[in-house]
Parts: sequence; C-alpha cells; structure tokens
Amino acid sequence: EELKRKLLAKGFEKTIIEQTLIYLNQKKYIDDTAFIKLFIREQINLKKNGPLLIKKKLFEKGAISNVIDPIMLDKYPEELQIENASKLFKNKRKSIRKTDEKKIKDKLFRFLQQKGFPWPIIEKVFLENLN
Repeated sequence: EELKRKLLAKGFEKTIIEQTLIYLNQKKYIDDTAFIKLFIREQINLKKNGPLLIKKKLFEKGAISNVIDPIMLDKYPEELQIENASKLFKNKRKSIRKTDEKKIKDKLFRFLQQKGFPWPIIEKVFLENLN
C-alpha cells in the first residue's frame, strides 16, 4: 500500500502500478508479512510501543487487520507488553517533578495510554509498581 501511494503521488497510472506490484510480488521483492514482522519487532524492541499504537501505525501504512493480528499475538505476548510498559513507567516516573500523587498517576496513565498499551496491561503495571 505504501509503495502504491508513493507511485500514485509521483503520477504513475494505476494500471502500471498494479502490474508493477504483481511483478514485485511474483519475484518476492516485496513481502507484506515480512515487513509487518520486522516493523513490529522494531517497535517492540527499540521504541517500546504498545500493541495499539503499533497496530495504528501499520494501518496507516496500509496493512490489514487479519494479517497484523496473528503476528502481533505471536510476537508481542502479554508478558513482554508488561515488561516494556514497566520500563517506560519507571523511566517516566523518574522524570516527573514532585507533585501530588494523583497528578503523577494521571501523567503515568496518559503516557502509557499514548504509547499504545491497553487498559489491562496498564492496570497490571500500576499494581506492580505502585505497591
């Protein structure tokens, strides 16, 4: 999809783009599944993003849910989500200036939410780190 959008933006005709994409797929020069796996791995390991944000970014790149979901389940199990969210939580907590505890919790919650973690994961991270 991303390649298709770029070629359209450069002014190529749709029929030529379609023929080109068919050729590239036949020759195995482009592989959406391999791209999705690589993208997910980079988002998990380098950026520590949550599954919701990763999925959103993949949708923006033209990936479809029925391809993303099984790969996401395999590559980003709940334990790893909790581990990444906990690391982000601890780092963010150090950087928040001392204010009242309610404001700190609100900031941490919004931060993890913006990083793409679902409520059950955020809840577990809060229970583990605030006790």
